[in-house]
Amino acid sequence: MLGFTAVWIVTSGDLQGVFGLLGAISAGIALAVVSRPRLGDAIFVVALLNALSLAADAAMGPGFVSSRFGELLFDSNIEYATRARGILGQPVPAGILAALCAAALLGLYSSRAVSGARVAVGVSLSLFGLWLTGTRSGLVILILGLLLMWIATRSRFRIRLRPASALAISLAVPLTLLAIPPVVRTMGRSRLFAFSELAGSVSLSNRKMALEVLSLWADTCSGVCAVLGSGPRALQSYMSEYLGYYGVSTVDNLYVSVLWDAGVVGLVLLGIAAVASFVVMFDRRFDSVGRICAAGVVMLLASGIFFDTFYIYSVAVVAGLLMGGVMTATRHVVPEMDPAVVT
Repeated sequence: MLGFTAVWIVTSGDLQGVFGLLGAISAGIALAVVSRPRLGDAIFVVALLNALSLAADAAMGPGFVSSRFGELLFDSNIEYATRARGILGQPVPAGILAALCAAALLGLYSSRAVSGARVAVGVSLSLFGLWLTGTRSGLVILILGLLLMWIATRSRFRIRLRPASALAISLAVPLTLLAIPPVVRTMGRSRLFAFSELAGSVSLSNRKMALEVLSLWADTCSGVCAVLGSGPRALQSYMSEYLGYYGVSTVDNLYVSVLWDAGVVGLVLLGIAAVASFVVMFDRRFDSVGRICAAGVVMLLASGIFFDTFYIYSVAVVAGLLMGGVMTATRHVVPEMDPAVVT
């Protein structure tokens, strides 16, 4: 890994870009090591900050929070200009982060790594934040995440009582609101559930653009470029020349971005992370917190088909936090020895 980083710096010449990305992930890993006993609280804080910043955007106008930190992005795209973005500055990563936090909190509750009260507040606010972003891909990732958390916290494929009760508590507020007719009508008009509007939308066009970029990479990149890539954010720099065509300067696909920037080696590293996470998630000999963090990593990797997951530093820190949880997972000789397992 260190050797690849050194070569990547030399070939790209972008010292700041390399260390910016790797530094964010490393910071998350360090935070996981330090806060391992209170990892649930760390995820709760992330969920709270994300949800409250999205609520501020909804109340004061889209981009209100992110504009405090610099120039707004995506103002030329009306879909982005009317959606809550929160502290992350973009609706898609904010929505997927909300989905990740909701699923992770439910999973961590089963390992007694976070209190029921915090789960109820964190999950309810995260679901509300996801709705505010109108991120359909976040809804897909949430459903996937719930399945992954069930796998990670399962005990011989039996339904766990603690996650089930946490889910019931967390859904109590949203379900109560759904009993109010005006709320039902508003939810029905929400972009979050408008999958029928995908055909011909800017959102779908951005995803299809990944195929065009992949074809362009195959035609223009070979040799060292194909193996090690063109350097961090090289694709973003290239696409910025066409800013305004779709209103964005990135392709909404982590794997195409990594292939362009870090080459085949970058994709191999992502593959190693995916395999390691699956191994930990399915092996009940690892402690449950480690398995839940592994499920979170898989969620983030899956979200890569919808946006450049690790290219937003705040999301990269969360990714590092989950990776650190996997790296510090302990392995028990007998699965039932895991003190966090409660059926």
